[in-house]
Amino acid sequence: MTSDAAPLLRTALYDNHIAAGARMVPFAGWEMPVQYQGVIAEAKAVRSDVGIFDVSHMGRIGIYGSGAASFMDSLVTFSVKTLAVGRARYGFILADTGGILDDVILYHTQYEDGSDMLRLVCNAANRDAVTAWMTQHAAAFRGVYFIDSTERTVLVAVQGPRALEVMDDLCPDEPKPSRLRPFGGATFPLNLGGGVISEGFIGRTGYTGEDGVENRP
Repeated sequence: MTSDAAPLLRTALYDNHIAAGARMVPFAGWEMPVQYQGVIAEAKAVRSDVGIFDVSHMGRIGIYGSGAASFMDSLVTFSVKTLAVGRARYGFILADTGGILDDVILYHTQYEDGSDMLRLVCNAANRDAVTAWMTQHAAAFRGVYFIDSTERTVLVAVQGPRALEVMDDLCPDEPKPSRLRPFGGATFPLNLGGGVISEGFIGRTGYTGEDGVENRP
């Protein structure tokens, strides 16, 4: 007997999880770590210190072009046109009947030349539905295109009382990520060790309710 199930996707940090002794489980089409030392120890770490989560399974979609704001305005339940550069909003993508396709966070960012880019983060289980919905509606807007970079990038959530302190230590320049307001986001240089400096987009957002950031290298 053969199975027609698609093979599970793995994030770029898969080997790191295995080396750290993670117990891996299937989740929304991905092979993801569910725990390392145990639920109680890890929950205490996040509540009292800091925890780092690989959330690279979540969808990451960049929306570009002069009509990007109008396009996304037609799909989500909040105003995109009034979303300031460096800010994010949380809301829903709706079907034509009013039902919810997914809950999402949308960031408004800019390149150095001043051109706009919107960054959409959606849930792993709904990524295909979201991109199909965007494809269906994009044709009505001129000068708009989007790129799903989920499988080519990494998304890490850093949560807990020391989350901003940890991120500040990784950023060699001023201003530091701790200067971000909640639901703010910007690109920062990151010191990855060994003299390696890379850029990562850091958003002061997250679902845990604990203070922290989400970082996309």
